[in-house]
Amino acid sequence: MAKKTKTDYFEDINGLIGLSADMIRDFSKKNADNILFNHSPSPKGDEILAEIEQALKKDYFTPIEREDIFMLAALGNELFHETDKLLCLESEIVITEFSTEIITLSSFLLDGIKNITEIITAFSKFPKTGDLTPNFENHQKICDKFKNGANALISSSVKKNTTYLAVFSVHVITEQLDKCVSCCKKIIDYARYTAIKNS
Repeated sequence: MAKKTKTDYFEDINGLIGLSADMIRDFSKKNADNILFNHSPSPKGDEILAEIEQALKKDYFTPIEREDIFMLAALGNELFHETDKLLCLESEIVITEFSTEIITLSSFLLDGIKNITEIITAFSKFPKTGDLTPNFENHQKICDKFKNGANALISSSVKKNTTYLAVFSVHVITEQLDKCVSCCKKIIDYARYTAIKNS
């Protein structure tokens, strides 16, 4: 019988975070095409988190402390849920104005998610290399770009001669994107804490 492979927690966490990236790409594409689409809340994030939790209970040795792995996974699941909510909003709202700006904000969020997966990958190499010094600097720059872009977009939507519905739609979508960015920052902050603790 083949030997059971050890759980790759960081690959699982990156897989969970990758689901959020896929949803953001769908969100951007629908906005580019001005398409209203159906989306229902997904249980996938909770299922992956439950699998990670069960594996943590069974594995005798883990690459870093169990609570740190679980917290990174739980924060990844929080990002998944906030991204899922974004698509649920998109099933009710079509952005006919400012769609280009919304897509730009989405691209900043995708950059942030990419940065997170690079950091989680650095964690996966830690047991072999003993080196845990991922690049945390890029993420603050990405967050700043998003904040500046979001503030400019909301201000522009109010000043421009547009409908109340358009202003409201931009505000709601931008606010939800901001929640996704905040989730990314939580993951980065906890990853930084974990890196310092294990260095």
